Amino acid sequence: MCRCPSLLPDQSHLTAFLSEALAASSVKISGRDVLASWKVLIALAVTPILYAFYAVLATVIAARAQAPLKWTLSMPALVLIALPVMNLAALKFGEAGMDVLKFVSLSRANLPPLITFSGRFLRS
Repeated sequence: MCRCPSLLPDQSHLTAFLSEALAASSVKISGRDVLASWKVLIALAVTPILYAFYAVLATVIAARAQAPLKWTLSMPALVLIALPVMNLAALKFGEAGMDVLKFVSLSRANLPPLITFSGRFLRS
């Protein structure tokens, strides 16, 4: 949710950027390499700006809530430590979830037809 603003500029300019890059590219692979590079560049530029904005926002909220001074002053450091840790945890969790999903779908595809799961058990 915190990274949603970084996706906005990417989606609005993506089509024109990809078509120009594909026309200028000597390797025609539908612009996937350009798309990956573009997303990395956007993430490198936007992520620190968003983290700083969220740190300032958390500090302002803590000040308006009349939190103790030590919490208000330590809020930027807490936010700047917590956001990358949460993003890394979400990345690792997503990777593990995709591995499990691929394993389950492959396992289900390899089962004999008599053993495959059907939704009949859920309907009753």
